Amino acid sequence: MTCSLTFEPLTEADIDWAWDVYEATTREHVEPVTDWTPEHQWAERLAGLRGGSFTAIVDSGRRVGLAEVTDDGDELTIRHLEVLPAAQGRGIGSAAIEVIAARAAITGQSVSLRVLHVNPRARALYERLGFVVEDERATSTQMRLAPPLAEQEPGRRPGST
Repeated sequence: MTCSLTFEPLTEADIDWAWDVYEATTREHVEPVTDWTPEHQWAERLAGLRGGSFTAIVDSGRRVGLAEVTDDGDELTIRHLEVLPAAQGRGIGSAAIEVIAARAAITGQSVSLRVLHVNPRARALYERLGFVVEDERATSTQMRLAPPLAEQEPGRRPGST
């Protein structure tokens, strides 16, 4: 299936929709392995919406998920990538990551993320897209996608002096 994704900024006014996405996609993975309460998750999500780091993932005019991506200048960090269950398995997560990776490649940034051990399907997706393990933690794995190699200087052969 081919996706035609766009991204729409989310604001504080979108908190109920963003919470519904969390409930449908992430809560079952997060709460059993962390000490994050629903109140903590709500506050984190609200702070991200206020800070402008959340976007809706839109496919064919319908919101099908959300992404929270932060930029510290050296790398983009995918803090959340959540695709609604009805839209999973259609390449939307892969396409969203490819868009984020393309944005990072323009400026030579890497892309990092953390995936919970209880979500092997997500980890397999990230590995398929080229992410490598940076650190194994008690409940999660830190992964990174390196920026593409810099292009060779025009007119010079690689390895020539």
